[in-house]
Amino acid sequence: MNDAPIDRQVNESGPFSVSHRAHCLSTMLLIVVVAIFFIQAIGWWSFTHDDAWITFRYAENLINGHGLVFNPGERVEGYTNFLWTVLMAIPMALGLDPVPVSKILGILFSLGSLAVFYFLTRSLLPPNPFPRPAASVLLLATFAPFAFWSIGGLETAMFGFMVLAGLHLALREFRANTAEPSASGLVMVLAALTRPDGLLFWAVGAVFVLIRRHFKPQALINWLVPFGFIYAPYFIWRWLYYGWLLPNTYYVRMGTDTAQAVELTRTGFHYWSSFLMTHGNLPFLLLTLIGLIGARFKGKMLMITVLAAWVLHIAHAGGDEKPFGRLILPVLPLMVFFAVEGIAVIFRSVSRPSWSLWAPLALTAVMIPFIQRGYYSQPDRAYVKDHIFKYCRASKLLGEWLRAHAQPGDTMATRAIGALGYYAKIPCFDLLGIVDEHIAHLPLEPGQLTAHGKSDLIHVIRKEPTYVVFMLMEPEKLGYRRIKVDLGTGAPFILFKRDPALTPDPEYMANPRENQGLLMPWSPEN
Repeated sequence: MNDAPIDRQVNESGPFSVSHRAHCLSTMLLIVVVAIFFIQAIGWWSFTHDDAWITFRYAENLINGHGLVFNPGERVEGYTNFLWTVLMAIPMALGLDPVPVSKILGILFSLGSLAVFYFLTRSLLPPNPFPRPAASVLLLATFAPFAFWSIGGLETAMFGFMVLAGLHLALREFRANTAEPSASGLVMVLAALTRPDGLLFWAVGAVFVLIRRHFKPQALINWLVPFGFIYAPYFIWRWLYYGWLLPNTYYVRMGTDTAQAVELTRTGFHYWSSFLMTHGNLPFLLLTLIGLIGARFKGKMLMITVLAAWVLHIAHAGGDEKPFGRLILPVLPLMVFFAVEGIAVIFRSVSRPSWSLWAPLALTAVMIPFIQRGYYSQPDRAYVKDHIFKYCRASKLLGEWLRAHAQPGDTMATRAIGALGYYAKIPCFDLLGIVDEHIAHLPLEPGQLTAHGKSDLIHVIRKEPTYVVFMLMEPEKLGYRRIKVDLGTGAPFILFKRDPALTPDPEYMANPRENQGLLMPWSPEN
């Protein structure tokens, strides 16, 4: 299958031939790729998302013999990254700080994704003057979210690597007509262990196994082997261990009726459109659409199906509140692939060899400023700088203070269970339901369609936490008194400590003020 003239085999030889120049350009582009990736990753090195410390606390309790729990004795599945959590437990058991280790692992998985993406692109496309594999990797590394989430402490980079590696193996197996696919099925199962929604990629692969093998039962059986021996026992274990079919975090964010589901889906499509308009903008979207329509290669339908399935899944889930479009990253390489194919389609009719090399490269270079514009996205950067950096730093300082001053049996209630919970090392009651089954299964109130829309203040207060680390408007009526903590930051932290001398007001407990718990004690509004 030839996409003449740009996809023709280039037979010229010699130091000044088009093929030689393309090879040199590919090498130079790959060097630029690594440089761009590291420059962006190092620029965000101090960023660690608060949710990462939730993983670290689960891993810490695992190695301390308490099991995969957030609070010892409470089996609540407040994480969605089983394989990443278990992986992080290994360096933590060796006494290593999980924060830099998670960043190093994230960088390694992202570099692995770049390598897999390069070989995937090479395997799908015939040799041609325009070095599409190197150009594809260059554009992927240029996306700020790709480097940003490499060092965020979460499973994002590992999950993206698993998905891309599984897809690469599946395409190679399907195109080579191997007897039965097996390696790709195994990697897809590992992706599902990394994140539960990775099971979607495995399911799409199962459908294509049946179709490509002409519905032979043996083909599906072989695809099911890794699932049956690895994922099924894991799923049964976690169901019996936690008592629910899905993680607690799923119930936290999902609605309970059709109207809420429709609104959540609308929010999800807005999540996609916001990402595309911020990272890549209209030129990237147009090139992607051109590539989806005009590209010709074996395996195209599998890639389109995977991309479409993930678009619909994230739309249904409503996206998330984290910056830089984290949930889109697993399929971002596919979008980049089709965008570069769109460039190739535009210049397919070019007959001069030199133009078939330099013209597509010129358009690729023009795309970089549009993609890099996302690096300077003010809403995302403001969220990271003003919220995450300050928020997590304050959580760590306050957590260390609580660890030093808490007495045996002391507990706390908070909205931010990540860094605060990890460094405090005391039982933590969660106002937002991440590790609280009662709150997670509450119905969403009108307008509460964010990841942290559910809450139940009185349910948490009735657990009688020693410390409350969110704003109480009339603490005395709940049995608490205000205390100030000086951590040397220039402004005191405000906490609320339970006072046995104060009797909670039953009438107020039944109807507390609506804006209770909305603010953290170090919020500027205080």
